[in-house]
Amino acid sequence: MKNILSIILFITIFNSGCTDRSELTAPILPGKDLWGTADFTNFVSIGNSVTAGVQGNAVYESGQVTNFVSLIRQQAGIATENFTQPIYSEPGSGGRVEIVSVSPFLTRVNPKRGSIKNPNIALPYNNLGIPGARLYDILNASSTETSELYNPRPGQRKQTNIMYTEILRGKGTQFQQAKILKPTFMTLWIGNNDALHYGLNGGSVDCEFTPIATFDVWYKQMVDSIAKLNDGKIKVLVGNIPDITAVPFFTTVGSTLKNSLGLQKVYITTNSGQIKLQPIDSILITLYGASEALGGKGMAPGNPISDISVLDVEEVIKLRNVIIEYNKIIKREADRKGFLLLDIYTSFNETKKNGYKTNGLTLTADYFTGGIFSLDGFHPSTRGQGILANEMIKIINEKWNANLQLVDISLLPGSYIVATGVSTEITPQRKKEMLISISESLKKHPIQ
Repeated sequence: MKNILSIILFITIFNSGCTDRSELTAPILPGKDLWGTADFTNFVSIGNSVTAGVQGNAVYESGQVTNFVSLIRQQAGIATENFTQPIYSEPGSGGRVEIVSVSPFLTRVNPKRGSIKNPNIALPYNNLGIPGARLYDILNASSTETSELYNPRPGQRKQTNIMYTEILRGKGTQFQQAKILKPTFMTLWIGNNDALHYGLNGGSVDCEFTPIATFDVWYKQMVDSIAKLNDGKIKVLVGNIPDITAVPFFTTVGSTLKNSLGLQKVYITTNSGQIKLQPIDSILITLYGASEALGGKGMAPGNPISDISVLDVEEVIKLRNVIIEYNKIIKREADRKGFLLLDIYTSFNETKKNGYKTNGLTLTADYFTGGIFSLDGFHPSTRGQGILANEMIKIINEKWNANLQLVDISLLPGSYIVATGVSTEITPQRKKEMLISISESLKKHPIQ
């Protein structure tokens, strides 16, 4: 009975941690005197899932109040009533991955879906981030039906994402709604999905990335339009695209096969249908593929890992090169318009290599144990969002002579909080159970 109670207590606290629910201590609002030449009077954010605050593959209120946008808002002293988000009631926007058992380690996709709690506010939301949004959508999508992947061009698979309609509410595109708000300060982080949808789907031919030349034209159009907002009286902070090798969704399964099972090569299926034996260090097996790879596939040519679950050597090189080219475009256009650029590509790689040390904590990009990423292995945890906020605050302070205080990440809830007396050792067996369960959950509701 004592053991049962311990497990129940563990799961209760663990679930609270994994979904990053907490009430932060109310910040001391510093006021305009700390803004320097930045102006947060009308703060607007454009972007996709990370901007929206997705954790564990869903948007939900307790994750939204600690996304990087909200944290910057707090540190800049902007009252909550002056910065709105489309707040999703529990359990969020659908597809949230939750832990339901520790031993054995089991997860599930919550079958329920919440709704937006504040759909009737008159003005557009200040945080206009839409999970799944691509570059095209910023200037062109005003609803689900007008989003890029609802009307796919050759080389894309049709996707129906109701969140466009829910968040945009018939008030226009993200850009058009930002224009209504007359922003004085904006965060702009877009383009990730133009590359990473290809990676999320194992280099599938029906999830092709946006062609580099097309990305170039669209990004230029977007920044030219944004630079004119509020009669040009706007400060803009831009983020670029992270390296896929810094994201545990792409790196965890391969490293587990190599480090725990001693494998150096596995058999995979390529897009052309060929069966190839490829080095684990040169390919990327996604979290979707964990149940296959850890269930025995890949050990023999007659039982390869499926193409949808792995990026082969050529696909890894292709995607890395695309991200590099996208980032060149983002930097060039940010420099051309005087926008401030946060080089997330470099900072995430540094964090992967050295960890992130703050206030006695050492956070890493390791899946589950590192603390920076949420259960889906793709989106940041609350503490990961805190790191993003702080990296942005640092360059805001430097660029515009502001004096915003950094977020105390040690006060943000960790992703994994454990009851006393319950073992948290990630044994090889428990890690295998964990990755297989996460894999099966994510395949039921794929990441957007």
